[in-house]
Amino acid sequence: MKTMHRIGALVLASGLLTGMASGARLLVPLDYPTIQQAIDAAANGDEILVSPGLYRGDPDDTESLVKLNGKSIWLHSSDGPEKTILDGELQRPLIDLLFSEDENTRIEGFTLIRGYANAGGALRIGGTPQIINCIIRDNLGQTGAGGMLCSDPVGPTLENVVFCHNTISLNNEAHYL
Repeated sequence: MKTMHRIGALVLASGLLTGMASGARLLVPLDYPTIQQAIDAAANGDEILVSPGLYRGDPDDTESLVKLNGKSIWLHSSDGPEKTILDGELQRPLIDLLFSEDENTRIEGFTLIRGYANAGGALRIGGTPQIINCIIRDNLGQTGAGGMLCSDPVGPTLENVVFCHNTISLNNEAHYL
């Protein structure tokens, strides 16, 4: 009986030390060549770890570079925002969180640059996800919100997020945020 308690305590302690990661770890680009392919393969509770690099979309595609599609996952870079960059090339939005993603969805450690949309060039949010340790710069919204558009009344949790040089183009006039 004492042995069972010790093993249970050891398992509990090791779970606490690892953050109780319950899902799979999907690696980009090692396991999946694109972030979107990893998201499509992920289940709720999974972790997607993105290696350093510059990530762009298909040149002929104007759809968002990354769509979370309502999944509760942890999407993060291995080496931080200075080394892991999502580039919309002023052709597409960068990250869509439009299916009521909640606080169990985390985006962490990316630079989001040159996203383009009617509104919300970098981030388009319809829920309450967490955005952590990101740099959001040089994005363009045609009629509003160059850096981030949020339709949820509560909105995301932002922690250590820097917004700079995001632009709204109204009536062909630039307005910087």
